[in-house]
Amino acid sequence: MKKKLQIKSKGLPKWVSPEERMWVYDDSVSQEKQKWVMFYVVVPDQDTKEQLEAGFEYLHDNRLIDTDFMAVNAIVHSYLNQDREVGCKSCIIVDPKLYKKLTSI
Repeated sequence: MKKKLQIKSKGLPKWVSPEERMWVYDDSVSQEKQKWVMFYVVVPDQDTKEQLEAGFEYLHDNRLIDTDFMAVNAIVHSYLNQDREVGCKSCIIVDPKLYKKLTSI
């Protein structure tokens, strides 16, 4: 069931905080069966990819971020790639043609 940003009630709509809308780890479920948040970022060049990796790593190292939330955890670990962790696929894709196509929509 998806939660809406606002819930209509009498008077003003009620705002639902991101913490109430995000999935959290379910300790009763194995790692293989967790409901992961998957995404890909398409960038035009390797320099942009490296900048994003550095930005995501910066966020990862920030101790104020709660990585118990699945989406937050996915975002802050986006700096990982095969060079940093064996078996890890980068979610940042360098593809100038696809980037151009996506930005012209």
